[in-house]
Amino acid sequence: MGPRRAAGRSPPRRRRVVGGPGVGYPDGVDWSDSTTWIVLGLLGNAAFFSRFLIQWIASERARDSVIPKAFWHLSLIGTVLLLGYAIHRRDPIFILAYLPNAVVYIRNLVLIRRKARGEGGVADLRGDAAADVLRFRP
Repeated sequence: MGPRRAAGRSPPRRRRVVGGPGVGYPDGVDWSDSTTWIVLGLLGNAAFFSRFLIQWIASERARDSVIPKAFWHLSLIGTVLLLGYAIHRRDPIFILAYLPNAVVYIRNLVLIRRKARGEGGVADLRGDAAADVLRFRP
């Protein structure tokens, strides 16, 4: 007869482990989550990586540092996917790392939309918004 389990507790989940000691877990990398969640997390990481690739290509083409609209869309997609994965994993550090990001990305998309419609704010009237922030002295 095996060891007794507390009433109402499920048996421990078997982990699929890849790699050796020192790679994330003592026995290697933990791949025990469902394939759907693993794919969701990997897609979030891919979206986050691709935003830098898009920004780099756009900057090279313009021969200047630019941040295209696609950068903000990919940032938002990556944040939502990775936040969902973090909530699923119940990882408070990971959740807090991605939770506020969506606000910044959405705000930038709103500002881009307003500028395209000609609804510029104070920063548009005074010139470059980034330069205005750098010149700001309280």
